Amino acid sequence: MFSPSEITVHAGQPVELKIVGQTGVHGIESSTLGIPATTIMPGSTQTVKFTPSKAGTYSLHCTIPCGTDHSQMVIVIKVV
Repeated sequence: MFSPSEITVHAGQPVELKIVGQTGVHGIESSTLGIPATTIMPGSTQTVKFTPSKAGTYSLHCTIPCGTDHSQMVIVIKVV
């Protein structure tokens, strides 16, 4: 699971997320938020930069089949 499972950011303001891989290979992507396809490897840190343009609640599901809990791999990004 992603931890935290929910974050809040502000529309029109640049965001920099540092994602640390713990176990397994995972991925995120959102064309709506401007997040490119990003693979997260165990033991690595990926930095994702984006500037959300529109308020809303966005659910990003893991883009790489990662095991039995894959369906629960989601992070919610609230843009206010």
